[in-house]
Amino acid sequence: MARRRRNRGRGQPLERGRHRSPRRPQPRLRGRLLMTVIILTACPQGLRGHLTQWLLEIAAGVYVGHINPRMRLRLWARVNELAGPGRALLVYQRPGEQRLSFEVHDHTWEPVDYDGLTLIRRPSEKRVHNPAAPTGWSNASRRRKFARRVPRAPEAPTTDRGQGE
Repeated sequence: MARRRRNRGRGQPLERGRHRSPRRPQPRLRGRLLMTVIILTACPQGLRGHLTQWLLEIAAGVYVGHINPRMRLRLWARVNELAGPGRALLVYQRPGEQRLSFEVHDHTWEPVDYDGLTLIRRPSEKRVHNPAAPTGWSNASRRRKFARRVPRAPEAPTTDRGQGE
């Protein structure tokens, strides 16, 4: 009797005309739970407690879990409602080239679409006004600047060289 070699499942047919692909499959939105990350900064404790019902808090203000898209939308609406003066960032899986998407609430960093990729744009100092930043010249630089403008009178040469009293 001939021994049959055991099929390890690499590239072998599954059904008629279907083969396993070496590529990782894209996540499907229908009927699957997808990875979701919510990051909170300076948010009320009530919101943090509400998120722990659905997601795991792996660090202070960082919540991770697998939830369906409908629940993700409801949680994000709740975060927007309860965040108050705090900031929030949502990252979740999505089919496509980048395989993820971002949403922000009251954040200075904003998602920007750049040739089909979503990137996060950090604010530059030109775009963000900081009222606490000093304007104009410092006192020391003013003194140096204006001290150079005043012409100095030339000093008269002294004639008594090396003569002691």
